[in-house]
Amino acid sequence: MKKVEILMLSFLLLIFIFIFNYMFEDKVLESVNVFFEKTSYPFFLLRKGLNTLFDDDVKYKMVYFGIEKDELVPLSFSEKGIYFFGVDATGVILTNDKRLFGIVNTTGNFVFVKKWWYDKFEVTVVTDKFEIEALLDNGNLEFFDSVEVKNGNIYYSKYLPYGVYLHNLGVRLGYIKDGKVYLNLTNFNLNTHFFLLEDYIRRR
Repeated sequence: MKKVEILMLSFLLLIFIFIFNYMFEDKVLESVNVFFEKTSYPFFLLRKGLNTLFDDDVKYKMVYFGIEKDELVPLSFSEKGIYFFGVDATGVILTNDKRLFGIVNTTGNFVFVKKWWYDKFEVTVVTDKFEIEALLDNGNLEFFDSVEVKNGNIYYSKYLPYGVYLHNLGVRLGYIKDGKVYLNLTNFNLNTHFFLLEDYIRRR
């Protein structure tokens, strides 16, 4: 069929529909409109559901002690830490898989937080016979007392905010074996989600 014939056929069909619709007082077009509305609505719901399912704006939350917290907003990574946006409290940062990231000492719109092994803070070393406090300074373990520890586990200090809580979560920073210190250095990437446990002592 030639293009001219197709155009003529389409034109005659439109005229026929116009006359037919006029004879029945626009009821034909109304019926067609209702038909397409009913048949297209399930597809609209399907599209809406798929958009919700694959929506990139997914918000992760963390709940502790009945408190729901939104995740922090990381801005950029560096070798020694991460810049976060909108940090309004000090405290410690945990990941979604219960790993310690670092300690927040300042607040502000743009806050740099060191990875914990690049920071300086107290730790609790737990052996089979005793517990002892020590200082972790840029990855180096220094004991306050003249004591020799051959084997033990290293935790965030039980005297610091959330120290006991992190211990009970199983957050171990490292261990000592045969007098040698091994730190649990982990990787943080774009799929890691960060949450702030606010310092309950400073905010009092």
